[in-house]
Amino acid sequence: MPSSEGLSFTNDELALMSLFHGITGENPLACKIIEDYVYFIITEEALYRIMADPVIRGELRRRIGGRFTRSRVLRVLSSILTENIGSPTYVAVYYDDPIEFLKTFFGLDSSARVELRNSGGRTVVNIYVSPEKKGIVIGRSGIRARAGRFFGKALYNIDQINIR
Repeated sequence: MPSSEGLSFTNDELALMSLFHGITGENPLACKIIEDYVYFIITEEALYRIMADPVIRGELRRRIGGRFTRSRVLRVLSSILTENIGSPTYVAVYYDDPIEFLKTFFGLDSSARVELRNSGGRTVVNIYVSPEKKGIVIGRSGIRARAGRFFGKALYNIDQINIR
């Protein structure tokens, strides 16, 4: 579990965390508002409990229509929260391994390479993606990259994330 030393929440973020709990029945680990986007981080166990809730499961089944994959469930859960909050919302799963977290946060597939290096007391992550997917990873106006850097620093004490 992440330490809370790198995380602090505004009143708006605390209110959104309360709303998240009201909708899903689970408490998020973290919430961050970056520009008009809302980012929630939840545990893998919380995701499975959300998927097991009969009301949410019915809504997920209605919207997904097919097989439940983690990425589909997170996408639909983000959509449900966006409708209730009124701002674009993104839900990501926390992992103990920072590389696994960054891969899922940025929606990277197996062709992407993520390297973590410690040098001179600094932790640097290099993410190598194909040029076609670089815009998706960075996000509109760099918002997704900023959010990834924020959570990388707050949850894993990563000093720098380079997307190449």
